[in-house]
Amino acid sequence: MATVDLLSDFRWAQAGAPEEAIRRVTEVLARPLPAAQVEILGSHDGGEGFVGGGGYLQLWSVAEIVEYNQMLDVDRLIPGVLLFGSNGADDLYGVRRSGEHLEYDAYPAVGLDKDSGERLAATWAEFLEALAKS
Repeated sequence: MATVDLLSDFRWAQAGAPEEAIRRVTEVLARPLPAAQVEILGSHDGGEGFVGGGGYLQLWSVAEIVEYNQMLDVDRLIPGVLLFGSNGADDLYGVRRSGEHLEYDAYPAVGLDKDSGERLAATWAEFLEALAKS
């Protein structure tokens, strides 16, 4: 199923984040956003909804990405991970680089540590497909 179809039930923020705000995430958190997130944030600064009739996804705004990564002490607890959203309940979603590749992972909101992640996908499209099946 196409990415657009998987997100057809999403409620998006009407405005995109300014380019400077998106660049600030990389500067403040010292981790680059994947291209898929940069594209989404440029069009819609966050959003939420069911993915393909399956799992729920809250994509955080640029300000929330910075705030929550700092508040949750991500640098210390899960180094190299950039959290970008949640399922609205007990799972947080993050992305990290593994060599030349990305890994999209789920982490528990309680008990967050480097060993608590569950690999979901290697690409944004695969991540959405995994959520659609959950």
